[in-house]
Amino acid sequence: MHTSPFYIETVRPGLTLKQFSEEDAAKLFSLIDQNRDHLSQFGDETSAKYPDLEMVRQSIVMPKNLDRIRYGVWMEDVLIGSINITPLPDDPRLLEVGYWIGGAHCGRGVATTVTRTLVRTVTSAPQGVTHLVAWVHEKNKASQRVLLKAGLGLSGHFESCAWFSLKI
Repeated sequence: MHTSPFYIETVRPGLTLKQFSEEDAAKLFSLIDQNRDHLSQFGDETSAKYPDLEMVRQSIVMPKNLDRIRYGVWMEDVLIGSINITPLPDDPRLLEVGYWIGGAHCGRGVATTVTRTLVRTVTSAPQGVTHLVAWVHEKNKASQRVLLKAGLGLSGHFESCAWFSLKI
């Protein structure tokens, strides 16, 4: 398995994680644009944050959060989603996992595979990290199942969200 900070292979042949570069902006915008309804169904802000190609490009070349690591989810040469890890500002020992997969690729185990891969990568070199966490809308049962399969446990509820965590 080939793993570097910029490129991570999964156990599924042809499915990889690659940190976004400026060259990926058009593909990422196209994927977001094709999935606006899908992305917005549980109140996710991805669709609203990226109304045009330039906003996507800027988010890659000049990210607001320099500590967030954003990976594209690639099936062969096709971008099908995104997954990221972000240290929480109030406690950098906690890393938040966030992901989305384009609607045409949901229900195929992709989100579970890439989330498990990222969890395994992060937990193999924790560097002071004590927990992985994720927030999911309480009605998003598919994402809740993904997190459970990836090893995170349900830790509680807050407003309309379920909170998941994994102690490292």
